[in-house]
Amino acid sequence: MAAKKQKQYTNILVPVDGSHNSKLALLRALDMAERHPDTTKLHIAHVINEVTNFAGASDQFILKMTNNDRKMLNKYLKVAKEHHVKADIKIMYGSPKATIAHDLTDLYHPDLIVMGAIGLSKIERVLLGSVAVYVSREAPCDVLLVKEDHQSKAKAKK
Repeated sequence: MAAKKQKQYTNILVPVDGSHNSKLALLRALDMAERHPDTTKLHIAHVINEVTNFAGASDQFILKMTNNDRKMLNKYLKVAKEHHVKADIKIMYGSPKATIAHDLTDLYHPDLIVMGAIGLSKIERVLLGSVAVYVSREAPCDVLLVKEDHQSKAKAKK
């Protein structure tokens, strides 16, 4: 049987939430993009869940939260540039599941989504189900769920 040529992904969506696993996903996406830096672009996105984060919140709290999330994304954008990878950042509001699987894929038309297998919110996972599972079922493209391992754990803490 002839060896199959591995697909080159050129338009990669990386949803992040600041969790350890989302940092690992970003590192994996950067590794993939570095192999073809002239033809690959990363779209690093964060979805702010309006329901769980904003219920009864003041405008000042929402602004502070959004600014903190923007700082996180700018830090990730800087890391991408240090790796000589083309990237952009986006903050969206809504249900992370639907926003990643539908809105962000409609916006960017990725050929791959790279995301952490487990995010920040255990409560949301119990009440609403796993974002990663939903995205892997509903997204119109390939989805790579990045799990933690001992080597990448040390690398992501840097």
